[in-house]
Amino acid sequence: MGRKRRQPPAFTIVELLVTIAIIALLLALLLPALNKARRSAQRTACLSNLQHIGSALFLYASDGRGSFPTIGDAAAAPWMSFGLHPPTIVYDDWSMIGQLYGAKYIRDGRVFYCPNAPDDNQDPLTYENRWLVPPDEWGWSLSSYCYRIFAEGTPPEARAFHSGTKNASSLSILSDMQLRLPDFQNHRGGSNVWYADGHAKWVAHADGLWNYSQWWVQPTAAWEYFDVH
Repeated sequence: MGRKRRQPPAFTIVELLVTIAIIALLLALLLPALNKARRSAQRTACLSNLQHIGSALFLYASDGRGSFPTIGDAAAAPWMSFGLHPPTIVYDDWSMIGQLYGAKYIRDGRVFYCPNAPDDNQDPLTYENRWLVPPDEWGWSLSSYCYRIFAEGTPPEARAFHSGTKNASSLSILSDMQLRLPDFQNHRGGSNVWYADGHAKWVAHADGLWNYSQWWVQPTAAWEYFDVH
């Protein structure tokens, strides 16, 4: 008759608790680094979206006498910074940077949305919530990126950027700027910005630097900040 194998000793309660504590400590050390890496990846993807839209703006301008998209023929909201398509009861066509999609310079609507746009508020500016295709009779299609329209004349009239301007490298045109915290805060500590000469970069600024109650209008102070930073 063979010998009986000795069973390995089982974990004691103390050893089990020590193991659990070590795992918890490792997770506590790793999670901040993982979250930081995730935010960095989302910020990079966001910057890529802006570059994509910016390239489409240049194509649009080359086919349209040098002008970036304006409001189209939409009579409502000429300064609508996030607008893509008005309610069809008002105007049944694309406006602002939405015209890039209507003219097929951009074919995927997801490009108009920051991958880090908050989705836990009442009306999030996300692809799932605000990309209304086919267009809605009563609702705006809205991007989570802000598009700059300039004011010209007295009284001011809406004007889009015209390519060939000398100071293009210091004119911000697209951004995922913070306008109403926490609802429209795509990133913390700054915003991605695309400039009229085609370059894009991260611009650091304090959270809540601009907090517009009427977030849909042109945030002039924010654009002016980006122009000099």
